[in-house]
Amino acid sequence: MTETRNSAAPTGVDAPEPDTSPRNGTAPARTAVSLEALSTGLDTLRARIGMTPRGTVKPPVYARHQYLTVIVFLAATALAAPRLVTSAEGSNLLDLWLIYSLAGIGFYWIFGLGGRFAFCQTTMMAVGAYASAYATGHGRPFWQSALIGACAAGAVAAVVGLALAGAQHFAFAIGTLAVSQIGLVVFSRTSDFTGVNGQVTGLPYASLFGHTFDSDRSAFWLFLGALGAALLLGVFLERSPLGREAVAARDGETVARTAGIAVRRLHLTLYVLGSVAGGLSGALLANWQGFVGVDQFGLDLGIGIFLMVILGGAGSIWGPVLGAGFYVWAPRLLSDFQEYQGVVYGALLLVMIMVAPEGLIGLAGRARALVRPVRTRAGKGRRA
Repeated sequence: MTETRNSAAPTGVDAPEPDTSPRNGTAPARTAVSLEALSTGLDTLRARIGMTPRGTVKPPVYARHQYLTVIVFLAATALAAPRLVTSAEGSNLLDLWLIYSLAGIGFYWIFGLGGRFAFCQTTMMAVGAYASAYATGHGRPFWQSALIGACAAGAVAAVVGLALAGAQHFAFAIGTLAVSQIGLVVFSRTSDFTGVNGQVTGLPYASLFGHTFDSDRSAFWLFLGALGAALLLGVFLERSPLGREAVAARDGETVARTAGIAVRRLHLTLYVLGSVAGGLSGALLANWQGFVGVDQFGLDLGIGIFLMVILGGAGSIWGPVLGAGFYVWAPRLLSDFQEYQGVVYGALLLVMIMVAPEGLIGLAGRARALVRPVRTRAGKGRRA
């Protein structure tokens, strides 16, 4: 089987170019109205997906046996995926799904669990990718390079989080958007660290315990292991006092502060943890593709990660996994409608948000709720 390594990974449907044309009216008035509208929109979105007391996400399907569900998912994926996906393109998309799921879980910790909207998750992926590439270029083995990349992303996130510690939700989102744009400029112009024009090439394949992951099929096991570790850590966080405090602060920050919860420290912890996951996914992506380019981590992918969490379900750690699958595979399944792919994809997103604002995981919860009464009635009939 022939595989192309240094091919650009798909990032979904391109986002439209921002409108920079002049409008009527004074600039301060336009800005004030825009900021108020965006702030209201964020509050409405949080309510729609169950992140405020006005709307509560139903308990996830795996609520009783979280760890067991993770193990079953990993085993089922390990057994089924290599048999169902046999083409080179399919193996490539499968690996990309696992990497994006890891990055999405990091964003879920920040946004879904912590209630903070961070636009710079792709920047943390870039930090992890470039730091890992730099360490690899200086003779570090893969596991050390990946660890350095993840820690570098966490360190940058700690600095950003401390700088924006006093920012409210909307201001924090704008601040992280600024960090994302600054990061793109820095990466493209810091040649000693990020290569010429932000391009680093010739990275070796990942190697661990004497095994070299030199194909998409072999890399699948590495990425599945990384995703499994993130899922297990996520379950641990949700079951821990940190997770309970995060939910309390997310749904009622004032009440949480009154109860003695250190909300700022909580937000910083989740932001750093989510960024570490993003940095690790960037390091894995760099070694898998063999190169790093600044264009890989633009606004398109940032919006894509947000869509993964929203479409999958921001109320469950499984949301990013399902959403990443939709984000990666939907354009491929719509390839027969190449001319109208953008329209069809956008329509699907619109229908999903309207029909299932709690995401795909919410649909699973609804299906389970519908099946349960049927089973109950059947059981009563047998007893009669």
